Amino acid sequence: MAVSPSPTPIPKPTIFFEYAFDVASLAHEAGLKNVFVSNGYMGEEAAQKIIPLMDGINIDLKGDDQFYRKVCGVFSPTQF
Repeated sequence: MAVSPSPTPIPKPTIFFEYAFDVASLAHEAGLKNVFVSNGYMGEEAAQKIIPLMDGINIDLKGDDQFYRKVCGVFSPTQF
């Protein structure tokens, strides 16, 4: 049986930040590129700490058609 998503998204916090930060630091020192894939639910202090190590950050936006129309300016996610 399929479970329908909650009408109110539940934010998922960044987990294992310390590990991600340590790995990003080592990669940055080694000249490797760092790209963080996030749901955007990160505190300002954590973001300010890791952003200098990042070469890119992808924040996934998830929502229904109304969300995509209002926030992204498109009719639906399939329009991409």
